[in-house]
Formats: sequence, C-alpha cells, structure tokens
Amino acid sequence: MCSCKGRSLFTAVSSTFQIQVWIFPQLETWYMALILSSLVYVYVIGGFRVVVGICFLSFILTTPIFFIMLEFPLRHVQFSHLLPILDHTAVEFLSASKKMTYSLTGFETLFFFYPFIKNAPCSQKWVHYGAAFSTFSYLVIMIVSLMYFTKAQLIESIWPTLTFWKIADFPFLERFEFMGISIWLFNVLNSVCLLIWAGTRGLKQLFTVKQKNSLIVVLIMTAVVAVLLKNREQIEQLNTIIGFVSLYVIYAYIPFLFFYQMIKSKMRPTS
Repeated sequence: MCSCKGRSLFTAVSSTFQIQVWIFPQLETWYMALILSSLVYVYVIGGFRVVVGICFLSFILTTPIFFIMLEFPLRHVQFSHLLPILDHTAVEFLSASKKMTYSLTGFETLFFFYPFIKNAPCSQKWVHYGAAFSTFSYLVIMIVSLMYFTKAQLIESIWPTLTFWKIADFPFLERFEFMGISIWLFNVLNSVCLLIWAGTRGLKQLFTVKQKNSLIVVLIMTAVVAVLLKNREQIEQLNTIIGFVSLYVIYAYIPFLFFYQMIKSKMRPTS
C-alpha cells in the first residue's frame, strides 16, 4: 500500500515538473497539482470500473502513438553504441537492476483489484501478457535510446525518452513535444488513478475507513508534497527513496506474504 501511494506521488510530481520545464516555465506548481488532484478524485470516486476504463482508454490512445514516434530516432541510430556487449560484471548488472526497480513496479496493484476480476483464475494469462508487453516496451525504448544518444548525452539528459519528440518533424506541426507532453500527461493520469485507488482501498480494509474520506486525505498530502518539491534534485531524492522501498516490497514483503499465507493455510484445521 505504501509503495502504491509513493509511486503515485512521484508520478504526479514528475509529470507536473515536466510540464513546467517543457511548456510553461512560469506555471505555479500548486495550479497543476490542483487540476490533477481534481481529475484523480473524479475518476477514483467513480469506482473501480471507471478507473479501469480510463486505464484502457489511455492504453489505446497513447501506446500506438508512442511506438510510432520511435520511427524518428531510428533514422539516426548508431548500432556501434551497443558495443561491446556483455562487458559488465554481475555486480554492475545487479546495481543497474536495483535502479530500475521503480520503473518495474506497479504489478503489486494486482493484489488489490484481483477480487474484482470476474473468473480471476482464468484471467491469469492476461496478467502475464501485460507484464511481458511492459517488459518488451522497456526493452525497445532502452535499446533505441542507447543507439540514439551517446553515453555523455544520456548522463546529461533529464528525460532522454521524451527528447525523442523534439526531433519529430511534421509539415503541419512545428513543436510536437508540446502535444507529446499532453499525451504523456494522459498516460500518467491513469497510473495515478490506479495507484491511488489501490492505496485508498488498502486503507479501507486496514482501518475500516470510508474510501472517499481516505481519498481526500491522500490527494491533499500528494498536492502538498508536490508544491514543496522545488527542483529536479529533490524529485530525484524522492525517486530514490521510493525505489528503495519498492525493492524491499517486491523482493521481501511480497514473498513473506506468500510463505506466511501458505504456512497459515497448512496449519489451519480441516473440518
């Protein structure tokens, strides 16, 4: 539950910062935080069906556009940037995997909405398809980024993937990155809605509070933190903390719950 709320907080803060940097440098943070919080409240208060609807609509609208936009950097890639292959140690691979933890989180929300799935045991293959597609997307984006940017450019770039949109060339549109950020914001919105719904659902089950009341408190906390974060360094610190917590949630807490539930079920007396 803490991982869900933390990740939704960072996603909302990061998207607000991107809009300030790319489109409206003079935009006040509280203004975007208020708009996003209002949108999230409307969708989450509508229930799980509404949240699923916005997630599905976002996937249909944004995913094809995102992959189509990879065609522009593919015109200028250098395959030599991928060489030499496998020249890193196992410790370096593990260190890189640790830093990728935040990007790969989100699947833990399945524990919250699994009871809402009709014929859930028969739907497990779709979960694996979704996880495979997400992993494939990360792989494609990473490979294209490595081939397009040099090592020095990757170190200096804040959002290398979003930089792809700056090289998009259309005869009817000069600054596609403005449209790209808007599309990205819509993609971020569904993640925030799903994660906050999962977090408030967890609060409802743990403390028997109304989800509507906990939703208001969580949104206020998220908006306040978004206003308090002033620069990229603070956002990176938040990202590091959330990634650290997510690492233990994935590799320690979830396995602990599995073994605990398995032992408990075996010790339960049969009638």
